[in-house]
Amino acid sequence: MTGRTLILACLGALALALAAARPVFAGEGLVTAGAAVREVELSGFTRPRTRLQVVTEEAGRVLEVPRDVGEAVAADGVFARLDPTFLALELEANEVERARLGARIAYDLKEAERQRALVERGDTSRAALDAAEQALRDDRFALDALAVAGRVLEERLQRTRVHAPAGWRVSGRQVEPGQWVNVGDPLGEVVDLSLLVVPYALTAEQYTALRARPALHLVLPELAKKVPARVHRVDPAFNPATRKIPVELAIRLEPHEARGGWRALLALDLMAEPGTVRLPRQALRGSYGEHWLVRGDGERVTVTVLRGQETDTVTVNAPGLVPGDVFRVRPPDGPP
Repeated sequence: MTGRTLILACLGALALALAAARPVFAGEGLVTAGAAVREVELSGFTRPRTRLQVVTEEAGRVLEVPRDVGEAVAADGVFARLDPTFLALELEANEVERARLGARIAYDLKEAERQRALVERGDTSRAALDAAEQALRDDRFALDALAVAGRVLEERLQRTRVHAPAGWRVSGRQVEPGQWVNVGDPLGEVVDLSLLVVPYALTAEQYTALRARPALHLVLPELAKKVPARVHRVDPAFNPATRKIPVELAIRLEPHEARGGWRALLALDLMAEPGTVRLPRQALRGSYGEHWLVRGDGERVTVTVLRGQETDTVTVNAPGLVPGDVFRVRPPDGPP
């Protein structure tokens, strides 16, 4: 083989290798088949990112529930108000007792000073001074205990205002004004709709295709819109029953649209079945419902058209087809 022949052979092999990368024209009247993918569409439904059950920490009669189901919790975060009357009276009694002890401590202090002066003059025993000082210490300790009890009552009084995160929407309401509730009773439920999650169960192949996507989008048919999405959570556990991977995608919607229950469609491109390729529509020939391709060497290959017959490219299937196969292209005005 001469040097010129060897160079031409190498250039020809290089051209075929480059042409096999995608379905582009490899030469005059020839086209190279490219790898085909199959699109799968998975369906899920939006749901709130977080649900929170609102529980009372105090017993009492419900005075007010400012928000109804579907409404947002106000900026002050109050979900319900309980009757604070008895706690307010206990706090008032505590303040009265603290004032009494304060006066008692002032008297005990004077008495201790008087007993100390008598001891210094020798007019009384040391035991009398010790008793006066002990009474003073006891009253001071009692005043400190009342101060702690007062702070507890103030905290309990504040908790008659049952709070929930401001801006979250009420999804459940289990009490009405006038109803008696005990400690630990659930009053309702609120949800965070600032971020919606859509759960899917993916096979390993689908999960790999999801991770390979540079950008994710979900289609919401009822809203007629396509929104950006991101992976919110991937469950690392294995479900032996489904053999699938639980994945949650997160999206954001306008406040008036944010709610659970919207259908969300996720499209993924997976590797096609063996024998499936993609190529320009001009390479496809057909007659009386039968379709075929003509290889570069003239061999006729009967194929099944999977999709794209009305577009610029078609996806076909036939035993033995692989990406990189070269087929003839019929002239634009030639026979089918």
